[in-house]
Parts: sequence; C-alpha cells; structure tokens
Amino acid sequence: MKTIADTKSPPLRFENDNGKEYPRWIQRRVKEICKINPKNNELPNKFIYIDLESVEKGRLLSRNEIVKSNAPSRAQRLLRKKDVLIQTVRPYQQNNLHFDLDGNFVASTGYSQLRTSDSSRFLYYLFHVENTLNKILSYCTGTSYPAIASNDLGEILVFLPVAEEQQKIASFFSSIDTRIEQLEKKKSLFEQLRKGLMQKLFTQEIRFKDDQGNKYQDWEIISLSQLGQTYGGLSGKSKDDFGDGKKYVQYLQVFENSRVQLENCGLVRILQGEYQHRVCKGDVLFTISSETRDEVGISSVVLDEIDELYLNSFCFGLRLNSNKLSPDFARYLFRNHEFRREMYRLSQGSTRFNLSKKAVMGISVFVPHHQEQQNIADFLASLDRKLEQIKEQINQTREFKKGLLQQMFV
Repeated sequence: MKTIADTKSPPLRFENDNGKEYPRWIQRRVKEICKINPKNNELPNKFIYIDLESVEKGRLLSRNEIVKSNAPSRAQRLLRKKDVLIQTVRPYQQNNLHFDLDGNFVASTGYSQLRTSDSSRFLYYLFHVENTLNKILSYCTGTSYPAIASNDLGEILVFLPVAEEQQKIASFFSSIDTRIEQLEKKKSLFEQLRKGLMQKLFTQEIRFKDDQGNKYQDWEIISLSQLGQTYGGLSGKSKDDFGDGKKYVQYLQVFENSRVQLENCGLVRILQGEYQHRVCKGDVLFTISSETRDEVGISSVVLDEIDELYLNSFCFGLRLNSNKLSPDFARYLFRNHEFRREMYRLSQGSTRFNLSKKAVMGISVFVPHHQEQQNIADFLASLDRKLEQIKEQINQTREFKKGLLQQMFV
C-alpha cells in the first residue's frame, strides 16, 4: 500500500477533461516502469550503428551503415520504435535519444535501452529532469569517464503520473522540441546562405556598386606585409605573471570569434620594456600554434576602444594601415574560405601545428576599394546580427524548456 511519502505532485499540473487535477504521482523504480536492455533477436547483416558520438542533445547526428561482421563488440542493442536510449557513460552530457525511425538500427552498450508500454516520450523527458540526473550521478563510478551500470539505473526511484497525464506532458514538451528543431534548421540554412554569399563576395561573383550605379574599381592584389606592421605576443611568462595587472587577449578569444570580446580578457602583470606587445583598436590578431590544423591562422579583429591590452604568446598582431584595409572588412577577409585554405597549407607539424609570421605576411590577398570594403563588411555584419538573433531564440527556447522541466516533473 502506498503512503503519502510515496506520492507527490509537481508545481505545474495538467487537468483532466473534467477540469480536475489528476491523482498525485506515485514513486516507482525505473526497472518497474520499463524493460531495461530487453533481449534482442539476432542482429541483421547490415544496420546503422549508433555509438556515443552519434547522438547530441536528443538528435541523431549521423547514420553510418555497417555490416555485422565488421561491427564493434559494443554493437548489441537492436532498436525498436519508441525505445529510449540513456547515455550511461558521462551521463551528465544527457545525449539521450527517443528512437522513432524505420530501418535496422543497433546502439552501443554505452547506452541503456529502455522500453515501456506507457508513454516513451514521457520516459525520455523524465531522464532530463535535474532530480533524475542527480540520482544517476550518485550511482556513477569512475572519474575521467563516470558511468552508471544498467542494473543501478533500474534501481533509481522516480515519480510517475497516470498514463493520460504522461501523454499530455510528453505532447507538450514534444511541441517545444519541434520548435527548437525548426529553429536549428533555420540556423543551419542561414549559415549555409551566409557561407555561400561570403564566398561569392570574395570571389567577386557578386559586386557592389557606388551611389551612381557604377562598379567600383578592380580589386588590388596586396601582400599582407604591405598592409601593416606585425608585433608578437607576450612570451617567456610563468604562471606567476598571470593573475593581476593589465588585460591580455587569450588564444581562444581569437579563435572563437571574429571580434575580440574584451570583457573576457585575462590579466597579466606587465614587466618593464614589453609595451611593444600592446594591442590597439583595429589590430588583426592571428593564432600561430594549435593542436589541430584547422585552428591555426584563425584571425580576430579588435573593434572596441581599449585602455591597455596585451597579446598572448600563441598569437601575433598586425597593425593595419587604415588607408589600405578597413578593420571591419578584415574581420571577414581573413576568415573567408580562400584565405583559410592558404593558412591550412602553410601550417606545419604533426602533433602540433605552427605558422611563422614571415609565411603569413608573404600571402597576397585581393583588396577592393575602401567604400566597397565597407559595403561588404556592413552586409556581412547584418547577416551576423540575424544569425545571432536565431541563436538567441534557440537559447531562450532551451531555457524555457529547462525551467518547465523542473516545474512539471517531481
């Protein structure tokens, strides 16, 4: 017999068709509400394998078909529609999946496979509630790769409403997920559009015209060495030199954004005689060393007014001759496909990749008339603002969902 301690109600509830609340939620163990890793039939000769890299935040990222004879030993979970996959290795990532596809799919034993006769989508959302996640983490063992055994997952206590309320909750959160998916698709399509337009602008397939409707003059070929002077980042510093004093630009700030975000700068104690490393508004900053080739030669531009700012040693700066190149235009020029391809070609190394300032400064680029530079920069900046708006919509919708998960579950 259930006691009052075995029942609870969440703060936000659905009502039944008569306008009354459903019964209080009853506490059950996970193994009592679903089958965990149900027995499979023999695996098909060909199937799509879902490993721990295949799923991200409820989305199946890839569909790689393999043959049974080449399948890894962890390929054991033969899926049916409405199965729920719960990530058991590093479960805090919550890369779980509600499976609802046709065809032969087999999941890794890095997941627990759950099968229920009630609402499978409710079960899926239940495992994204903070209370449930905390219980999972309390069972985890290991440090670098914390994991929970499927048997322990089955022992976790959760609260469950009646089937009709489960369905209403599942439908409600499914509609939010549909909205997130629509926004993600919109973002992806807009990113493709931006990439295509940027490519056409820098190959001059698309040209701007002046106020009289005439084309600007032909683009000029200029080497980077003609565009300004370089300076190096701070070097030879111990950890004691980082912690107080003046701000410095870190490697990731250059890599992650075409515009330096000054509010996230680190601090460095500046020693006498190092003022040649000072960063100024309009400077272009390049990365010169990284563990991956794709990160080498990424640039960022300082567009904000600053007081005193210095540069990390994994980067170098280019102080532009403003008569030749606009910093606004440089943001995009040095991140376009053709320039990035050249950076990739020049980078050297095996376990770590590096660029020399001399090699970078020897590159030649096409530079348009100053006004056309500004037209291109303004146009691409408007696309960036639109993209940021879409990203913000996604973040707001995710936060909305996260808050409701805590209010509509126990």
